[in-house]
Amino acid sequence: MDCPEGTWIATSNGIVYLRIHGRTGWYYHDYSLEELEELASKVWEGRPDRVYVFFNNDHWMLENARLMKKILEGAPDSRRPG
Repeated sequence: MDCPEGTWIATSNGIVYLRIHGRTGWYYHDYSLEELEELASKVWEGRPDRVYVFFNNDHWMLENARLMKKILEGAPDSRRPG
């Protein structure tokens, strides 16, 4: 999958593994709602059964992870990860 710098997505057997390091500076980036929605859209393209997202941006990791969880949980049923 084509992803922004600092992001890796790996897929295998219906599982998506998303690792996020930051866009403007590795380990130091506060993701906007739009940036996280863009990443979620890329995840949903594969219609995964499971999604694992790991944030490696130390300063805003918890806030960014909570927002990403809300975004992924709000996916339309036809695209919702399991």
